[in-house]
Amino acid sequence: MARPVDTLAASMPAAQAVAFMTADGPQRHKSYPVVDEQQHLVGIISRADILRWTREDLHKGETVGDLASSDDVLAACADDLVGDLADRMVEADVGRVPVLERRSGKVVGLVARRDLLHVRARMQREERDRGRLLRLPMRVGESL
Repeated sequence: MARPVDTLAASMPAAQAVAFMTADGPQRHKSYPVVDEQQHLVGIISRADILRWTREDLHKGETVGDLASSDDVLAACADDLVGDLADRMVEADVGRVPVLERRSGKVVGLVARRDLLHVRARMQREERDRGRLLRLPMRVGESL
């Protein structure tokens, strides 16, 4: 999980978000959680949203909070199991999920597909290493 998470304020003018996401040079992320003043999740915006806003001229006079995708935003809690979250991400076909603190509902991190792949790769390495250490005799009476 990425901590601290880069977010955009719901009160940010949409034109400012468009300028940020379309500026020359690489942006750090393809999407950003949008939060209110208390750091609660309002929605999420992506580069695809920005392109749609500019194409349809939606961003004039609006804020990021007004336009952020909030329908069915997939979020996780910090104490969710990684495997369960991976399944939910696959089912929803999303690559990034805001992580909320269960008690406060504040955005505390962000999980990307690559984070899950790193966990999976580490688990496979550990399993391989355990297998090397725990080689069992092939036949009764054989010694290690």
